[in-house]
Amino acid sequence: MENSLKEFDKVLADFNEIKETGNFLPDCTTKSGYLASKEFVLKMTTPARTALSKAHKDAKAFYLEGGRTVDAKKNELMLMIEEVEKPHQEAYRAKDEEVKRIRAEREAAIQNGFDYLKGFVEIAINQDSETISFLLDECAVFDADPNVYRKEIGKVVSLHQKVMSQLTDALTNSLQIEDMKRQQDEMNKRQAEIDAKYAEQKRREDKEREDIHAANLRETMRLEAEEAAQAEVARLKKEAEDAEARRVAQECQAKLFAEDARAEAKRQSELAAAQAVQDEKDRQESERLQLEADAKDREADKKHRGIINSQALYCLVQGGLSEAQAKLAIKLIASRKISHTQINY
Repeated sequence: MENSLKEFDKVLADFNEIKETGNFLPDCTTKSGYLASKEFVLKMTTPARTALSKAHKDAKAFYLEGGRTVDAKKNELMLMIEEVEKPHQEAYRAKDEEVKRIRAEREAAIQNGFDYLKGFVEIAINQDSETISFLLDECAVFDADPNVYRKEIGKVVSLHQKVMSQLTDALTNSLQIEDMKRQQDEMNKRQAEIDAKYAEQKRREDKEREDIHAANLRETMRLEAEEAAQAEVARLKKEAEDAEARRVAQECQAKLFAEDARAEAKRQSELAAAQAVQDEKDRQESERLQLEADAKDREADKKHRGIINSQALYCLVQGGLSEAQAKLAIKLIASRKISHTQINY
């Protein structure tokens, strides 16, 4: 074994060199740092790990073979022992299983008895007296068989007595509640009869008051109708008198309006004639002023064009044309007889 472990020491004889070579802070954010770390793993630690794994495999081979021989011998002897002990194991295990089954059945029967008794109390919650009385009768005939409950007989008897007491209390409470409910129902019934009689009396009284009110209202309406009729007669009479007075006043007013209308028409006619004469004078004056303005504009435009043409003439003559040629060119351009050429005045 010592020789085998020495192989491990040979593999790591140069570990200090490996450790020293890798003694730098890895920084793979740069290309040189990335290559340095990768080269250290590929060239230093990977060959060392490979050599260490091979030495481990070679050292372990002898012990693996010896272990397999020992395991085979142990298995051979174990089979011989198991063959001898198997009938005995099967016999007492069968007995153990039977005992466990009987115990489980007995425990289940005991638990069922406890659950059965507890179930009476749960079922009795919010039930009427008839149902609780039935549950009480059923619980009373419960059989606490000592052969079944054995050591638990005391507990099951105690639970039975407790459940009987709880059912009796529940029955008493239920009877009291039902009695109170019957009394309340009777009181509600009597109150409903009283309310009905009171409502009927009130309805008759309201009907009588409504009848009296309706009679008073009809009488009031009759008196108001008579007063309205008398007032209407008086109104119509006054309207007739007022209408006659208005008719006379309207006739007088119509005559005055007719005279004023004739006078106003005459005045408007005279004003219209005077306005027509003035409008004609204004038109003639406006026409005269417009003719003068147009003449001034034409004269100014003529002068402006003359200046522009003189400047153009000067430029053309300076460019080498004769004065006659320059004038002809300006005339042709001004009259738009030369395409794509114009004078901007």
